[in-house]
Amino acid sequence: MYFPLGFPKILNDREEGKGRLICIRVSKDRSFFAVIHERGLSVWYYNPHAALVSYIRGEEAIKEDGQNVDAAWKPDGFMLALLTTKSRVIFYKLQLQDKEIFVSRPVRGAKITEHTPAIEGIPEVTLEQTCIVPLMGGISCVASRREELVVATGNGMLCRVRWDGLIDGQLSIQVQAIPFTADPQRVRAVPLSGSPGLFLAALEHCPKLGGYAFVLNDGRGGLLTSNSSVLDAGNVKGIWAKGVSNANCLAANQRFGLIAFGCESGEVVLFALDDLTGSLLLSHSMQLSPQQYPDASLRSGPVHCMAWSPDGLALFVGWCRGGYSIWSAFGALLVCSLSSDFGLSSSSMDFSQAIIAKSVCWGAEGYHLFLACDLSRDEQDGSADKGDIIVLQFAKSALAANPTLSNCENVLLHAEDRIFFHTTDSIVKSNAGKNEHLSLSTANSKQWIIVQIPLDYLQNNWPIRYAAVDNSARYVAVSGRRGFAHCTISSRKWKLFGNENHESKMISRGGIAWWKDIIVLGCYNADESVDEVRMYCRSSKLDNDLMSHLIKLSSPVAMVNVFCDTLMVLTNDKRVYLYAMDRQETPQGVIVLLAKLNEISLGLCIPHISSLISLAPSALRTEAVRGSLPTKGLPESLIANVAGKLFLLQRDHSVVDKRGKRGPYGPPVMLASSVENVWSSSQSKVTHRYLLEALWLGCGAGGIKVWLPLFPKEIGSQSGFLSKRIMLTFSLDIYPLLVRFEEAVAVGVACDTTTARAGQLLPFCSIERTAQIFLHHILKQLLRRNLGVHALQIAQSCQSLPYFAHILELMLHNVLEEEALSSGLHPLPDALLPKIVPFIQEFPQYLETIGHCTRKTEVAMWHYLFDVVGNPNHLLEKCLATNKLETAATYLIIIQNLEPPAVSRQYATRLLDSALENCMWELCRDLVRFLRTIGSGDPLDSPVFVPQSAPPFPIVDRLELALEKEIERTGSQTSVVSLKADYIDDAGHIIRRPQFLANLDIPKEDFFIDTILCRHARKLLQGWQLRKLGTFAATLDFPLTAWLSKERNRAAQIDGFTRALSSLHKLMDWPWPISQMPPSSYRSADASSQASTGSNRSEVSRTVGFSGSQIVTPAMSEERVQPSSSQVGEFADGGGGGGGGDSFSVDEEFQDPEAMSSYYWDADDLEPPMQPLTVKGPRKSEQELRYFLEIMGSARCYEWSLLLAIVLQNVESAQSTVRAVCNDADMSADNKLRILTGIGDLTNWAKNASPGYVWILESLREACQLLSTEMAAVQVKGTESENEDDGAAGSVSPKIQRSKSDSASLGGLDVAEAVSPSAAQHSPARQFPLVAPDADNESSDNQNCTVS
Repeated sequence: MYFPLGFPKILNDREEGKGRLICIRVSKDRSFFAVIHERGLSVWYYNPHAALVSYIRGEEAIKEDGQNVDAAWKPDGFMLALLTTKSRVIFYKLQLQDKEIFVSRPVRGAKITEHTPAIEGIPEVTLEQTCIVPLMGGISCVASRREELVVATGNGMLCRVRWDGLIDGQLSIQVQAIPFTADPQRVRAVPLSGSPGLFLAALEHCPKLGGYAFVLNDGRGGLLTSNSSVLDAGNVKGIWAKGVSNANCLAANQRFGLIAFGCESGEVVLFALDDLTGSLLLSHSMQLSPQQYPDASLRSGPVHCMAWSPDGLALFVGWCRGGYSIWSAFGALLVCSLSSDFGLSSSSMDFSQAIIAKSVCWGAEGYHLFLACDLSRDEQDGSADKGDIIVLQFAKSALAANPTLSNCENVLLHAEDRIFFHTTDSIVKSNAGKNEHLSLSTANSKQWIIVQIPLDYLQNNWPIRYAAVDNSARYVAVSGRRGFAHCTISSRKWKLFGNENHESKMISRGGIAWWKDIIVLGCYNADESVDEVRMYCRSSKLDNDLMSHLIKLSSPVAMVNVFCDTLMVLTNDKRVYLYAMDRQETPQGVIVLLAKLNEISLGLCIPHISSLISLAPSALRTEAVRGSLPTKGLPESLIANVAGKLFLLQRDHSVVDKRGKRGPYGPPVMLASSVENVWSSSQSKVTHRYLLEALWLGCGAGGIKVWLPLFPKEIGSQSGFLSKRIMLTFSLDIYPLLVRFEEAVAVGVACDTTTARAGQLLPFCSIERTAQIFLHHILKQLLRRNLGVHALQIAQSCQSLPYFAHILELMLHNVLEEEALSSGLHPLPDALLPKIVPFIQEFPQYLETIGHCTRKTEVAMWHYLFDVVGNPNHLLEKCLATNKLETAATYLIIIQNLEPPAVSRQYATRLLDSALENCMWELCRDLVRFLRTIGSGDPLDSPVFVPQSAPPFPIVDRLELALEKEIERTGSQTSVVSLKADYIDDAGHIIRRPQFLANLDIPKEDFFIDTILCRHARKLLQGWQLRKLGTFAATLDFPLTAWLSKERNRAAQIDGFTRALSSLHKLMDWPWPISQMPPSSYRSADASSQASTGSNRSEVSRTVGFSGSQIVTPAMSEERVQPSSSQVGEFADGGGGGGGGDSFSVDEEFQDPEAMSSYYWDADDLEPPMQPLTVKGPRKSEQELRYFLEIMGSARCYEWSLLLAIVLQNVESAQSTVRAVCNDADMSADNKLRILTGIGDLTNWAKNASPGYVWILESLREACQLLSTEMAAVQVKGTESENEDDGAAGSVSPKIQRSKSDSASLGGLDVAEAVSPSAAQHSPARQFPLVAPDADNESSDNQNCTVS
């Protein structure tokens, strides 16, 4: 509930002659606090922190009465009792003067009108000594009451001293004469007459408990009670706190009825008074966890001082050796400074630098905590006046003082001058369009929306008492001592009262709440001296004349709350009023119509109104309603938290009064104890019925309790079914302030303290929002109770959560750790793991859950898990069958630790094949590393396979690195086993060694891996999947250049240039070139169709294309050529084109060139080709294409180099490629002929389908003629040699003998003519290329060459 903020403040109260600082004491109304020194004292004003008066006692008074040891305030705050070392009680009277020593001025820029009230200042104060009361035996402790002081002395006496200085010795009580007992009903009380020397070391008045809490000097503690309101010698009885034997201080919580005893061991134990037996029962204890703070009790020492917050929700604990902590009422640790004051993990830390609190007290509303410390540790300076006051600033939850239902749905903290707000993700998204800054600041869970409260409101209305946020989480309202103000969170604009007199006459009481756009708050009207509940519309001006409604009450308002359209008002006389609200708009403004529904008395369950923590209307019911259904929007029950005990008052529908109104509320039923916070939902959904209709309780150190409903499997099957409920308890690592029901997440706030710099004593405190899922705790407990049907329904309702798999994993992991460790000692009679595993099998995340949980547990627990789950080999087979390869990789590591290496290698090989087919390159890289390591016996550095999204193909970024790795790989030929020849495996099969690895000595394991990688690379290249091939090589460090150079006459040959070109455009998202040919050059293939389609020719020309790609015609605009954002996104994942690892398959329409387009170039109308308009594709695609152009050229893969140069419109590269083919003596004639044939096929195809490519193909005319001439010369020379050898002149070589029916034309030039000089001379007009082929010619890709 309370969390420190920022750096603490330091108040300097040092003054010459005062001596050392002893303690600090605050008045009951917390307007003043007194700082006690050895020789003097000073009185400070609380807000602002200012010293009002300082008093130093004289030397004679010190010698006669002794030095100061303690002090106590009178409850009204106008008298102060000072205790001395010589058993003197000195009374001082605090007198307020009319004169003010500090006058506050209006805020700069504020307008002062006749309605502006006077600004309060700090009054002048004087101290006047009234009397001195001498006592005997030395004063050990004191307790203050309204009429008197109860002073305990060192001789075992309890003296009652009145505030006017009178003392009656007959009313004094001897401690040894008081009878004590641990059980008043069963054990008779016995006095301590046999124990001399006992006296009270600590004493505190507990009016709600009916006595005084005490600690004896021997460490025992308990409670002194009396039948009357005063302690008389004849009716005083002591009640022991069982088990307390080493206490040295105490602190009583009046609101929760708790007594905290600080022990020598550093632990704090808390007791509560049993109403039935009258004995003190142990409630809980507060002790630092040894896991988080090892040896904390030895290093921090005994508990030295404690103090409860004003509302009793937090306890400060300080230790003798330094450090402090803050706990919730029922034992949840909120703050611990040990991590910042000194580190517990190092034995060489200087513990003398820790903060040691001598005394502590809380300020108004708990916004400040005052620590009396000695920051100067110079022991040599013994005469110095030492002592400092450290002020810790706090932010507290709005639920602490204003537990409305809207505050239970959001995390809202408020400090003395600002608000910390964190809303849900849905609200962030709804506000994103209205305020971008708001959406950015709240999207991160570590950030807060901080709203500064205006100073002109705080100036007279400090401190802030209540804060509330509306249901939409867009508006917030705050209320101080008087009036209120509200703010729009997105714009940070506040709305205040225009007439400040209206504000000053409205004293806030009972809290503030939102209903739609109406602000509801309780107050006391100082003008009319009456208690009221007022309603103001958010959109209207804040003015009493514009109130939407007003309710006058006979008793002060204690609490207000809103449920749907119902208003609940609780008054100090323990009565609850329920009203139905209706909003109406009138010309005068918005008004609210109220109809009183019911009036309930809570006197049976509320002993005192101050012990009521929260009261909320709810739709919760313990059983189904018979007869008529409950009215929508009206509460079915009241949930009251009284001193930590939760009561349920449920409406009785069987009783109806004469007017036909709803039945009254039944008697209260206690549901739970040790409750701090309560959460319930006013909504209900069929899909999340379990979680929304449950009651959630925050119980401090006891964790969270959930009162869960158990519905039948079929709700309509049993009309009279009584819905049962079950109470489940689980612990969390955070302190919850909010429960998100549908998300099954608890949201809280954590505080971290850090030291700013070396030697800095005061730690810096920061707060951040935290969250923790808890669904796995509920499912586990339901399964333990054989309620698996309900657990399955709850899990199915949350299956859409993004972290649902993590929930299943947490549940399995917790159960596995609990049972695996205990099963080794003795068998478990009722193991839960056999129930958890079948439960997880009901969900598709079963395999992932088992695998991830196994990898995160110790190997020693695996056998216990797989005895229930089954063989991990079978699970891996299921992963392969369902294509869950990342999960299969997880099981591979598991099998490696359980099976021989041969089994792991077999599964890894299969998994590698599947990963290659699915283009999961990161996984492939890990698997290759795994396979190379598993045979060598070296341990894996990082064997875990983490699923990652494959990045886009990083060809250009890794170009230099890839080339370096290729040189390293081919240059360093270190090997373990020499495999110069083919390898024969164990089964006798011959494994052919890749040719480019023939000269390398590679281990046997690497040989198989390289074979698999080469096979997949060949498949990618033959399928024209260049992008996948590049990603494959870059990720797996594959020697792409070396491999391509060996495969240039096999896999690197292109089978169908036109299909490969079209595939590159599609897979690389590359636009088609735009020709600058005039539109007149287009004509139809059929003259008859030209006339019929003349009017629509422009429209038809815009849609020329084929399935799977787009052919760009001159009629197309440049905008159509540019790739769309969706197309770019398809290929940005490195997969390219289609999905998975399937190679590109050409559409059937494209396989028939005649069906691609009904328009083509006519040779008669052919104009000189012009360079097309420059149209570039995505930068990433261009980089990849240029990289492959360089790689293919280095590997002498001329066919791919030529095709890539054509796609990139790189004339120089295309021409140099053809020249390189011509000059390559190692290249066969057939391969050169393939290139000529491919150029001819592209030329014919381009004239028909893509005229933008004609110009670059025409630019290759000269290079192709040189290549043709060179091939013809070589062919003639070879023919003459054969004729001479065979002796048969005139015979034709069989290598070039072809059928004339299979003759092929190369762009209008027959291949036979290309290789026959005589033919070329007789046909000078038919040079390469001249005219387009007739439409009857068959596809160029299927033509065979004939040389006659």
